[in-house]
Amino acid sequence: MGCFSFKCKECNKGVNSSSFDGELVEIFLLKEGKVLQHMSGEYDSYGRVFLDNTQNSSVNHDLRESVQWDRPWNAREQKEDEPTVMDLMWSHNPDSNGMALIPSNCWAGDPIPPTCREDDTAPGWNPISPLHCRPELKEKCLADLAEYNEEMEDYDSGDREDESEH
Repeated sequence: MGCFSFKCKECNKGVNSSSFDGELVEIFLLKEGKVLQHMSGEYDSYGRVFLDNTQNSSVNHDLRESVQWDRPWNAREQKEDEPTVMDLMWSHNPDSNGMALIPSNCWAGDPIPPTCREDDTAPGWNPISPLHCRPELKEKCLADLAEYNEEMEDYDSGDREDESEH
């Protein structure tokens, strides 16, 4: 399954996740503008948040478990005639059905967003923003962002390894 990239309607920035860690977000599953479920935590790249302390530290790059929605994800899991998470995300009424995703520090807590997220056309695999990361990871996020910006400057200036050698 592919990753989902979202853009915050408040700050107009993409929400980033590496699929191993992610920015702190609030995700609301909406049906007809009403909240069916709310998740809060690090974005997992797949329209959910990670469960804390579920990564197997003895396995390199082992994914953490994620919080699951209270309804089936797709038609294969569907048992009732209720819409699945995918039905809501890809409905013909995207303004009031689907997910509203907001970085935690952009959400004032009220009102709950009545409209859905914006898809981000740029994949959300950029460094985690120091503005949207866990406080204890802020220094690491700042260092990762500085390294990424330096690499992009080198790339934009043409100061890079010859890609044909790889």
